[in-house]
Amino acid sequence: MVGVEDLATSEPTLRAAAFITIAVLLIAAERLWPRRTFRPWPMIRTNVGLLIANTLIVRLVSTTSLVGLAFYAADQGWGALNVTAGPVWLEFIVAVVILDLVLYAQHRVLHWLPWLWRLHSVHHADSAFDVTTGVRFHPGEIIVSLAIKALAVIVVGASPMATLVFEILLSSASLFTHANLALPPRFEAGLRQLIVTPEMHRVHHSHDPEEHNRNYGFLISAWDRWFGSYRGEAALPQARMHIGLGDVPEIEAQKLGAMLALPFKRPVH
Repeated sequence: MVGVEDLATSEPTLRAAAFITIAVLLIAAERLWPRRTFRPWPMIRTNVGLLIANTLIVRLVSTTSLVGLAFYAADQGWGALNVTAGPVWLEFIVAVVILDLVLYAQHRVLHWLPWLWRLHSVHHADSAFDVTTGVRFHPGEIIVSLAIKALAVIVVGASPMATLVFEILLSSASLFTHANLALPPRFEAGLRQLIVTPEMHRVHHSHDPEEHNRNYGFLISAWDRWFGSYRGEAALPQARMHIGLGDVPEIEAQKLGAMLALPFKRPVH
């Protein structure tokens, strides 16, 4: 059992173990219950390349992890939850929920501000939709997101444990919501009342701007309903809907170099 004092040193191992476990399980599930046609395995190289590049960049630019930052904020008495005296379990839940709301807001801003959309468009340019799409992000977006999450951890006063759990939930949700997975319809309909499902998030990856500007949530599905960005279904059936960006050729979208350069070449939308 990992104690609170061990979280900072154990965080990389815990996060890596959770990520690998969830990824392996979802990849296996995709093969058993696919929703759409599989992409050829060589086509995942760009997504894996971006994952490796982003992992290295975060290590280079970060002087500490978000969990380490949460420890420091607690020591300094920074953040709303560090100056309150509520039950630990309630503060834990509040921190996770607020951090998820921050990520929902961040996602909307990524679509709204032209220069941020240039970065985020690398994620949407993927012409397929599977677990590997959940790690396909431009390094510039990763740095922006890291800065926003760091600020949120400080302002909220999230505990180290809440920060670690949220980071694991976030990476797991990114893998799950992009899975090429066909869930039983009744189960999926009930599940999306609580959390974002692949069926719900796939709409967000449609060619159609009216559809890819909907369903911004990462984990909690209620934000889209409450803030008017929810769309239940795409115009086309999910198995046939067009994934990606209409102005980025499929061949281009699967080249690592082209995707790293894309934000500096594409027009704003």
